[in-house]
Amino acid sequence: MAATIARYCSSETQRTQARTEPAKALPCAKEIGDAQESLAHQSEPIGDDFKLDELSQKIDEDTLATLLTTSEECLGERVVKLRAGVNGSDSDAIYAAAHSMKGACGSMFGARMSALAAVVEENSQDLNMTRELLPEIEKTATETISWWRSKRMAS
Repeated sequence: MAATIARYCSSETQRTQARTEPAKALPCAKEIGDAQESLAHQSEPIGDDFKLDELSQKIDEDTLATLLTTSEECLGERVVKLRAGVNGSDSDAIYAAAHSMKGACGSMFGARMSALAAVVEENSQDLNMTRELLPEIEKTATETISWWRSKRMAS
């Protein structure tokens, strides 16, 4: 991901410098800052154990199990839709899938997946970035589903 951002920004910087604008006004400077912020999802835990435990104390086991199962299914479906959007170069489908993943995962405390989906949502017009993030998205989705399953089995 960092290499992708560096390549993108490098070519953008070269085009911008050719216009002789001052370095502080380079459009890529903002993009580098945004990209560094967008990498913050990598430091997120896969899920927020504390908040999910807090929720589990407020609802019965069957309801929690239903919520977790539904979240697993929804995330799997959204990853398929995101992949289809990438394969079809459809930024609207990418945006919709990422937006849905962000909210659904955030609601069930899947912190890393929600943060990564937010990055994709914000950059849905950048098909190359999304395409390169797809393996990480799929890996994070699998880890999130595994985390939810472990919580479902523990309840």
